[in-house]
Amino acid sequence: MKQITIIAGILLTITGMWCFARPGEPFINLAFLFGAAMMMSATSNCLTWVVKRKTQQVSGYLLAEGVITLICSTIVLADQLIVDAVIPVFFGMWMIFSGMMRIMAALRWLRRGDSHWGWFFGFGLCTLLCGWASFSPAVTTAVSIISLLGVYFLLQGANMIVIGVHMRHRLPSEQKENGSGETTAAFPEHASEEE
Repeated sequence: MKQITIIAGILLTITGMWCFARPGEPFINLAFLFGAAMMMSATSNCLTWVVKRKTQQVSGYLLAEGVITLICSTIVLADQLIVDAVIPVFFGMWMIFSGMMRIMAALRWLRRGDSHWGWFFGFGLCTLLCGWASFSPAVTTAVSIISLLGVYFLLQGANMIVIGVHMRHRLPSEQKENGSGETTAAFPEHASEEE
């Protein structure tokens, strides 16, 4: 699952860089690229939750983010975003939701004493603020829609890569409870709901 998450993050990052290479491209020409990258990210999240949920190593945050991203990717792939004014708001809401999921998960790690919580809190806050900025006319008129989406996809890709890199990290509470010395893979971001 670690490799799949990192690959999904790399694909999102490449999508973001592709946006910067074609800032004047109409959204409709790149809609399939955006939708496919989002679909890969959503599939990675949902698949990870399905595989890890029985061991209680993931929480509902992972599934919720995966389902929302899946719905958003379906809308993009179905070419339902035909009005340019709606595009920044649509993707901004996706960013806000993802950022909130990251922040809530990071605060859970903080309560558990996880030293990596700051990384995810920082990325979550940046994601939330970028999504919020898409509602500002000053931002949406200053840069092209494709450049704005480039920032969004770069940030989401970085989020996924960081999650993948820390996927095998074990929380201190899990190390104390598991005295057998077995290596139990756990997501720091999506720790068990049970305290």
